[in-house]
Amino acid sequence: MIRGERRKRSTRRRALTAVFTVVLIPILLGFAALSVDVSFMFDVTQHTQHTADAGALAGATALQDYLGEEYYDRAIVTVAKNQHSRGFRSLDDQIVEVGRWNSFDQVFIPMGDDEIEQSNAVRVTAARHRVPLFFARLMGIHTMDVSRPAVAAVQFPCGGIWGLEEVTIPGSVVTDSYVSNDGNYTPATAGDNGDLCSGGDITVSGSALIDGDAMAGIDSELTVNGGRVEITGVEANMILPSDLPDVSVDNPEVLNDNNRIGNTALGLDPFAGGLHLRIGSDDSLTLPAGRDDNPAVFYFDSMTFTSGASLVITGPTVIYLAGDFDFTGQGTVNTTRDPKDLMIISAGEVVKMSGGVSFYGSILAPNAEVELSGTAEYFGAVIGRTVKITGDFEFHVDESSPLLAGLVVKPPILVQ
Repeated sequence: MIRGERRKRSTRRRALTAVFTVVLIPILLGFAALSVDVSFMFDVTQHTQHTADAGALAGATALQDYLGEEYYDRAIVTVAKNQHSRGFRSLDDQIVEVGRWNSFDQVFIPMGDDEIEQSNAVRVTAARHRVPLFFARLMGIHTMDVSRPAVAAVQFPCGGIWGLEEVTIPGSVVTDSYVSNDGNYTPATAGDNGDLCSGGDITVSGSALIDGDAMAGIDSELTVNGGRVEITGVEANMILPSDLPDVSVDNPEVLNDNNRIGNTALGLDPFAGGLHLRIGSDDSLTLPAGRDDNPAVFYFDSMTFTSGASLVITGPTVIYLAGDFDFTGQGTVNTTRDPKDLMIISAGEVVKMSGGVSFYGSILAPNAEVELSGTAEYFGAVIGRTVKITGDFEFHVDESSPLLAGLVVKPPILVQ
């Protein structure tokens, strides 16, 4: 009796096992299908994203090379190569756009091909439609669509007028550029690289004419006040932080050509106590040239020039300043009129020029508030902590300035 009951229980167990097996096989197959196709879909999505990334970067190189009209061709050729590597041949669904990347708001703003000169980014939306699936067909899902976007932005070189924390331009200021290697500045041949550059905010107002770009810091604002302001170049934010040189005056304090400096043209001692260089009204000082093809190097605690003063440069010269630079009234700094002959490197906190000064050279003063005002003209480049230019000041950026040579053009980067 007991054996019979055991046989019946065993038979029931086998029957139940068979039923469960029949029920579970489709479920297990479904999970297998899901696992295989999910992995496949993930792979396709990743590849589509890589395709969009590569296409956007390729398109952005055309903007960086100032061949903006080629952005589409470079992007679509790269997309095609990536898609074809997976056996996908149709390019009908790929979208390539040119526009501007606003790093402050983290958004891409599409622009027309007629606005390429104002563009700094390319967006590519790579797509693969009707991609056939495998086991998912058993569940009635035969294909899938994949679409992935990418934005690559260009950091255009920005140079000439640099305020590391802020640039302020009120009044009727004019900026443009020229190449001193090709000769002296003339309005007829002036270039359009009179750029305003900042790691912070830029404010332009009044009736300023900026013949160049205006590029505020990554998370900062460019503000234009007044209907008479004109900025001819790109108005945008920086995409990347810029690598700018540090300042040290320790070594020049010891090794310099100060002992070769004579009296001024009026026979006066130019040093007003210690190493404070001072040139009085209608007087001039000639700095000796360097030796053995080396630039002359001088070190001063400060520099003060008054109305009508002139600094005569006789060859390539570097002046290191521990303190401030103040030039008021008419006069000329660097009578060779070649900006490459003069570099002022200051650790001070103030650089001020006002009146009708004519300055030829470059100033690197990353700790200073740079104030340029009046009816003066500046030929060269400047880097300050802040830069403020007012009045009827004219700033002619020298594209040959050694100060700008260290501003490296960086390749496009993916920003989205």
